[in-house]
Amino acid sequence: MTEKVNCVIILALGLLWFQGVESQRQCETNWIHRSGFCYLFSETLSTVQSDWEDAREDCRERSSNLTTIQSEDIWDWMVTKMTSGGLGKHWIGLRKTGNQFYWDDGTFTDKSNFFWTDDGQSENLNTCVVVAKDGWREELCTEESYYHICYKKGTARDGRVDAVVVTVSILASVFVLFILILLAYYMMPETEAKHEKLEKHVKRFDEQEAKRRRQRKGDLESEVEEAGNVRSKDVEKAHEVDEGRAKKTRKEGSDAESGRSQVGLVKGRTPQKVTVESRGKREENVESGHSKKADVKKNVPGTSSKGYENKAFDNNNE
Repeated sequence: MTEKVNCVIILALGLLWFQGVESQRQCETNWIHRSGFCYLFSETLSTVQSDWEDAREDCRERSSNLTTIQSEDIWDWMVTKMTSGGLGKHWIGLRKTGNQFYWDDGTFTDKSNFFWTDDGQSENLNTCVVVAKDGWREELCTEESYYHICYKKGTARDGRVDAVVVTVSILASVFVLFILILLAYYMMPETEAKHEKLEKHVKRFDEQEAKRRRQRKGDLESEVEEAGNVRSKDVEKAHEVDEGRAKKTRKEGSDAESGRSQVGLVKGRTPQKVTVESRGKREENVESGHSKKADVKKNVPGTSSKGYENKAFDNNNE
């Protein structure tokens, strides 16, 4: 609530100050104040150029006249304005009728006070005066090639009043500045309290954010550790499988080696056994043959058993 009241007070004081300055404004918009008079350079408003009569009519429509130049100070000021603004030639309210010069308001003037250029004067009896930054020059009043300068009295009528107005404006500005400083001084404790509150809020937010970061970091570490444990179990299981396969392979190799050994034993024993059996059978056959021959010899006349046995022995040796 206090802040809103302070803002309203500041805005009200600013508005009052602005209205005071506006009320003391000495010239309308686009008009320039100088020594209690307001001047308008038409070139600053439009690029339209005209003859002297149309220029005078335009100034009268603005509740003013074509300007007069009554002092060297005003003339120097105009030269400065035209030079800095890059302005061209302008009609002023000076016209020659015969050999006499009259201002637009009808007052007679002595041409000795004029600021002619070297070739500014003319032999014509009816001319109007154009001014530029290099001086004054007579031209035919019907020339439609120039801008014009209007002037009228401002709010202030002399330099002393101008100084008073400037002084009042400065004092008003200082007063507004003092009020603003005063309000800022009284608002400072509240501002500091808000600043401290904001700092606390920021600190709390930072602490909560740090806590969330630590929690996220812990969760991430837990996930990494769990993933590592799972991977270790998988590796152990893979080692067990590999070891089982290796044992199985070694067992199969041992069984195969044992089978090959048994086969080798079988193959090594069989021929010897067959040979022994064959030899036994041959011996039996031989003995059987001997017996038969003996029987035959007994039955054959003139043959002794002894001779047969010797023959059988010889055959057997053979």
